[in-house]
Amino acid sequence: MKRIMRSMCLLLAALLPVASAQQAPEKPREPQKVQRIIDVRHIDVQRLAGLISVFGVRAQPETTLRVLALSGSREEVEAAEVAVRRLDVPSPAPANIEVTVYMIAAAGPGGRGATLPAEFEALARQLKTGLGFQSYRLIDTMVVRTRDGEGGETAGMAPVQPGAPAEAPRMILQLRFAQAKIEAAATGRAIRIDRLRSGARLPFASGTDANGKIQWQFHESAINTDLDVKEGQKVLVGKASVDGSNDAVVVALSARVVE
Repeated sequence: MKRIMRSMCLLLAALLPVASAQQAPEKPREPQKVQRIIDVRHIDVQRLAGLISVFGVRAQPETTLRVLALSGSREEVEAAEVAVRRLDVPSPAPANIEVTVYMIAAAGPGGRGATLPAEFEALARQLKTGLGFQSYRLIDTMVVRTRDGEGGETAGMAPVQPGAPAEAPRMILQLRFAQAKIEAAATGRAIRIDRLRSGARLPFASGTDANGKIQWQFHESAINTDLDVKEGQKVLVGKASVDGSNDAVVVALSARVVE
């Protein structure tokens, strides 16, 4: 009997490894790797490769051909492709900004001037109360349109004043700024203008020559500043004296976003 029991134990011991081997779970198969090449039309290829790496794919950018080579599991590559289609879209065109500068001749008591257009009524009150000028004349209006975040420049000529001698040189006007930028404001929008320079080269009679011909010289007046202006509002930028007299060139400005 003991011999029989011993034989059975030996038989069970021999069978246990076989049963264990049969019951051992199979190792999971590695997912099949796939490769794709994707065209990139609008955005930076290298930046895009860095972004989609979060999906677990291997992304190799080719900047010359503007393509991405993707490698990974089918699920990873498909998720990365969806992300590329969502991200690779044209950037919205930057808004345009229109900057308008008004060059105004201002004179003190006794000076000659003309009535400013009705749209300058609020500005005229500001000139009278703040700067003490009594008469004004709109010399010229300069307009520059530029993209948001970029600069602009223009120049032109205008008569010295109505009734000036025919031989009198024309004054030279200049407007330049480094950047016009749309800014959020508490109400509406504001335009930030950096390194604005508005200037005028004004001729004046300095005497006559031996033949009685008028001799002309030029006086330079300029204003340099940075400022913020609420969209659509006319603001006083500053004034520059003319040849030490009571007269001055006053600069006003408005800016608006062109949709």
